[in-house]
Amino acid sequence: MEEELAPTKKKATKKSGDSRLIYAMLCQPLPEEAIQRTEKAKTKKGYDTTGHGYQWVIDRFNEVMGIDGWRYTYRIIREVEGQFQGGQPRHDITVELGINLNMSGEWLDARFCVGSHVSGNHGDALKGAITNAFKKSASWWGVGREAYAGQLDDDNVTQDEGPTTPVAKETVKEAVSPPKATPGTPTGRPVCPECGQPALMDSKFGEGQYCNPVWGGCKAQIVPIEEADPDPSEPPFLPPEDDIPIDSAPDKPPPKKKLSKTLENALKTVADSLDVSDLGDIYTKYNKKLKGDEQELFKDACMARAEYLKSGEDE
Repeated sequence: MEEELAPTKKKATKKSGDSRLIYAMLCQPLPEEAIQRTEKAKTKKGYDTTGHGYQWVIDRFNEVMGIDGWRYTYRIIREVEGQFQGGQPRHDITVELGINLNMSGEWLDARFCVGSHVSGNHGDALKGAITNAFKKSASWWGVGREAYAGQLDDDNVTQDEGPTTPVAKETVKEAVSPPKATPGTPTGRPVCPECGQPALMDSKFGEGQYCNPVWGGCKAQIVPIEEADPDPSEPPFLPPEDDIPIDSAPDKPPPKKKLSKTLENALKTVADSLDVSDLGDIYTKYNKKLKGDEQELFKDACMARAEYLKSGEDE
């Protein structure tokens, strides 16, 4: 009869032991003086914010890992230029940043996070975005984790300016919000006679108006009254026979151009978008596939949806 061997336990390697120790050291709460508190009057966010100072986070990595035991890299993934309401330049930058640690001579996979910042100065916008992303990525390694564990508010960012106006079409990838409007009841738009929603816009194809589904419309094509089909109960109007050319038929109005399948899918996807970030991805996906008037209609729909979503976020 064979003797059954007892299960053996794996010994913890030096590397795994080191990693647990290093993580415990990185996770130690930062001192009270590292906490920065900013009033809502400066953040323009409507509430006071609390976060950690950038240099304190760097110092923690240097103290625990050494100056050559960690590193970070970043890349710009989104950059939008526009203007604030007062006319000053507006730079909105988003970066992706990753932090690597060197454990027992081996570089571990980076922990990545994104961060963004808005400023009237390009350099300040980039610096703010890097700082924001750096502190978020650092929390993956335990540094400053209190800010993301419900003990601190990490949203300590001072906004340079106040409300914004829409940026030019040629620079927009994610539309900037206009002044606040009530969701679902955009002002200054005609009401559709079919569905009763204020969602009419001038049609890009032929005459009349289009009930935009992005604004809650029903996709109806509204033709001016003079071009509408005649009432079948009324006798058709015919000019005197001697006014009709003998060798030519009366001119027919040009047929209305139908929307392409790509544009229909794009508009439906825009209407179903849940946030401005999602809308930016949709714009990138479809914009190069559309040409001419269809591309312009798609851009207008994206701008309108961004306006609607942003007005809801500002509530």
